[in-house]
Order: sequence, then structure tokens, then C-alpha cells
Amino acid sequence: MADPLSIAAGVTGLLAFSGKIISLCYGYGHTVALAPKEMDKLRQEIMNISGILLGLQAFIEAERKTQGSHASKKGASILRAPSIGRSIQACQQTLSEIVDKIGLSDPSSEGGIKGLRKRVVVWPVSKSRISELIEEVRSHKAVFTDLLVQDAVFVLMLVVRSRRLLTVS
Repeated sequence: MADPLSIAAGVTGLLAFSGKIISLCYGYGHTVALAPKEMDKLRQEIMNISGILLGLQAFIEAERKTQGSHASKKGASILRAPSIGRSIQACQQTLSEIVDKIGLSDPSSEGGIKGLRKRVVVWPVSKSRISELIEEVRSHKAVFTDLLVQDAVFVLMLVVRSRRLLTVS
């Protein structure tokens, strides 16, 4: 079983990266004329994975609070998934690359709007690379969604079993 605190910290870090990317994308959207469609797609995917990460964070917190309960001991918990640490690390690398690529030429830095008069702001990532990064984010989103669904199915099975036991008694 992975360390719950490490997993919680990893998810919190991913949420921080996501917030930074969303902020940067909004900055570009407001300062770059004809901002590319890829920027909006990236922002939307990051918002989507942020929602899933918030759900994952809530689940991990609930799991930490109920450790030792019958469901927790027998569960297919996210905390027991051998791939959770690797998945968090891989997502962190993708989000870090996105922040590095678009954060280097943050349009809101270097004097804000006044600084924009001195330079032309352009989207700093090629269309093909941003498309690849969007696909990576979608892949990470699918992994985290699958982990949440597996646990939800397990909990549902426990509820059904306990109802059957109650009706038989």
C-alpha cells in the first residue's frame, strides 16, 4: 500500500500545477490576439483533470479518516493501487512541462500590459507539441477516473452485499 500522506501531497501538487496552467492560459487568452484554439483545449482539459483530482483528493481524505473500518480493510482502495504513485509522478511531469513551456513567456509578467507594448506576445508552444501534451493530460485523466470508478464499484458491491445480509436476517 502506498503512503497515504505521499499520495495526498502528490495530488495537492497536481492541483497546484493545474491552477497555474489555468491561470497562464487565461492570461494568454486575454493578452494574445487570436490565441490558438489549442490553448482553449488545453485549459479545458486541465479544468477537467482538476475536477477529477479534487474528487480523488476528497476520496483519499475520506479513506484516511476511515482506515481500519471493514470497508477500508477489504477494499480495492486507491491507496492500495500499485500504480497510483507512478500515475501521480507521470502526471506531475506532464503538468510541469506545460508550466515550463507556457510559463517562460507569461504575458502577465514583465510589466503587465505596459510591457506588452514593447513586445509581441505569442503562444510559445508548437501546435503539434501542445496536441501531444493535451493527449497526455487526457491519458492521466483516464487513469485517475478509472481508479475512482474501481473504488466506487467496490463500495457499491459492499452496499449490495450488506443489504442482502440485512434482508436475509
